[in-house]
Amino acid sequence: MKNNIQTLFLSSVIAFTFLLGSCSKNNNPGDRPSVPKPDTLTTGWKKIVLDAENGFSDIFFNSNTNGYLSGKKLYRSTDGGLTWNVAANRFASNLSVTNDGKVFLASFIDTIFRSTDGGATLTGFKTPGASGFDVFFIDNNNGYYITYSGLYVTGDGGISWKKLDTPDINFVGEYSSLFFTDTNTGLVKTYDNIYKTNGSNISWKKASFPANSPAFHFQSIFVTPDNTVYVITRDGDLFKSTDVGLNFNQLKKFSASLEAFCDIHFVDNNTGYLSSDNKIYKTTDAGSTWNMVVALGEAKLTEIHFTDANHGWACGNKGTVLVFN
Repeated sequence: MKNNIQTLFLSSVIAFTFLLGSCSKNNNPGDRPSVPKPDTLTTGWKKIVLDAENGFSDIFFNSNTNGYLSGKKLYRSTDGGLTWNVAANRFASNLSVTNDGKVFLASFIDTIFRSTDGGATLTGFKTPGASGFDVFFIDNNNGYYITYSGLYVTGDGGISWKKLDTPDINFVGEYSSLFFTDTNTGLVKTYDNIYKTNGSNISWKKASFPANSPAFHFQSIFVTPDNTVYVITRDGDLFKSTDVGLNFNQLKKFSASLEAFCDIHFVDNNTGYLSSDNKIYKTTDAGSTWNMVVALGEAKLTEIHFTDANHGWACGNKGTVLVFN
């Protein structure tokens, strides 16, 4: 997932996965070996370790059985995440998979990759001078790709891409992501702002937050089926919008002792999940209250993905994959 811009990107969500995993205590002669801390997994969750030396940045399933995992390599599972095989020796930051099985990889280089055979063959489309951050498909043909300098769109299943003229969005070179509900209704999350389409995908309006709000480092955005929008900051400020992302109110401030919030995902209008460091939290009342459902002893988590209320996954550093079923 280096030039200066890419180094900045590494300080964001994807770097969180790999850099936190690389930190270790200095061992002096005579130090006692550290005892691994235990994992706490509530009912339904299972931990799988693929390669303890590597970390994973994204996980995406387009069915309850078929999914992909990105990091230093692209992995594929066909049994709901219980076993994984290397699909391609290609590093990717984020990925998306369409219902008809097309796989798209965002990468640090100025190329988005597409596969129609499960990752075995990758075809690249150049985005000159712009490293990619995130890719989002609305259906099998219509998708968006966000880079550090702009937004690209495809209408032919990723065969061709066009860069949109979006002067209303301030791309600052930090990690950005996006979420679309249809071809002309979407949101872009940059480092310190949220933008919503204003009638078309080339016209955007900056969202409003409560007066006197401090500067935020936004991490993840998600839109529920009833078009409620949630956004979480790195430091645990959770905001909610009921007008599809034009105005946000603070729903919750998580404890300052919790660090590095990374991802948010809802499975319906009321039930959602948050990842923070080594923990996953769950809400069943539209974000008002949250309870811890996973606490890992050693690894840190980044991405969460669900296909329905009974099938979910998470990934992180130290080769960690979590399966909920």
